[in-house]
Amino acid sequence: MKKTITLFLPGLLLGTSENMPAMPALSKLLSRSQCQSGANTIELALKSLFSGLGASQIPAGALGALSHGLIQPNDDTYWCRADPIECLVDHHSVYLLGNTHLQLTTDEEMACLSSLNQLLQQDGISIMIKHSQWYISIPAQVDLVMNDLLEVLGKNMSPLLPSGPDQIYWRRLLTECQMLLQSSAVNEQRLAANKPLISSLWFWGLGALPKNIDTEFDFIYTNDSILQGLSICAKKPYANMPPKWESAMMVGANVLFSDMQFYSLFKQQLENAGHQLLAYYEENWFKPLLNALMQGHFDVLKLICADGRVFTIKKMNLKYFWKRICPVQKFSMV
Repeated sequence: MKKTITLFLPGLLLGTSENMPAMPALSKLLSRSQCQSGANTIELALKSLFSGLGASQIPAGALGALSHGLIQPNDDTYWCRADPIECLVDHHSVYLLGNTHLQLTTDEEMACLSSLNQLLQQDGISIMIKHSQWYISIPAQVDLVMNDLLEVLGKNMSPLLPSGPDQIYWRRLLTECQMLLQSSAVNEQRLAANKPLISSLWFWGLGALPKNIDTEFDFIYTNDSILQGLSICAKKPYANMPPKWESAMMVGANVLFSDMQFYSLFKQQLENAGHQLLAYYEENWFKPLLNALMQGHFDVLKLICADGRVFTIKKMNLKYFWKRICPVQKFSMV
């Protein structure tokens, strides 16, 4: 039985630059690979990895709620994410800077949660926080398009606000949450401590749990709540991403490993952190995976970066000495 390892690492080859760390193992894997066309967005990549998602947006809120045990697989409630964000305001636009850098403490999260839920309870909704991810359970079906947080980073928020038949309520709610947060005691304390402020919330990932999800993978390793939720829907076992390749168990013939950090760091222009993550993966993943493939511990390695390409490497490909080994920068999509 052939064994296949699939690495789903969106954003891995975005923003690689001259001052990035040396990556000989990844360079060899990419240079000796067979490159084919593939999904060019995370959403399309997820739909290629998990069948049954249809044409609608991926319901990140419901899938995350499932992974955190807030709902059961048969739940049909609408959920969305409601993550705190920092914005940059100029004379004409409001730009979304992101939220990773906010690094809110548990006390700050609980203080914001208390104030926001006092506002929201009049509409029969409330925010729940699990592992610093903010969720809203919505009692009725909503006809709305919400843009994913990562796709809005660095862009003008105005044309990307929730849109559709029910947009008036959600845009008003967004404004009310923004006013409450900007004048909150949490922000006053953060301002005094010279920390970035919480500008508003960003609603995204709207929808109910998908039905009839399936995947070809026997086991899935990921820390991402969306992928964990999809694994549960597909009735596939999963576990958190191990710190290094040697820590993983090869459960079944087709195993998926996924880390979304590269894309998040690139979108938030955190280059130093991105380079540190690249160096970590070179030492703990790409180098041992290259050696394991050469020794025949598995048969195929696939690398999916959600940038329109899929790299497939087999043991025999590594012997193609006539294929020159190029630096990783050559494969960059920027």
